[in-house]
Amino acid sequence: MNKLIKFQYAHNWEERVFVDPNEVVSIQQIRKDRGMGCFSRLSMKNGTTLDIGAEPEDVAKEINRNRGWGNG
Repeated sequence: MNKLIKFQYAHNWEERVFVDPNEVVSIQQIRKDRGMGCFSRLSMKNGTTLDIGAEPEDVAKEINRNRGWGNG
């Protein structure tokens, strides 16, 4: 079983989402309105996207650090 990473959901700060780092294809930076910073949009292998309430650099570090778990 792959290790899942817990992130804050970008559109509801109280909601958490779990991501399999081995399923992430790309990370895109999305700007929020009214100078509220940015969030990260993850593109997954199955074609879906998931918005994470963190900077892309921080998300990439977590994903790269946790890739490969459970693959033998």
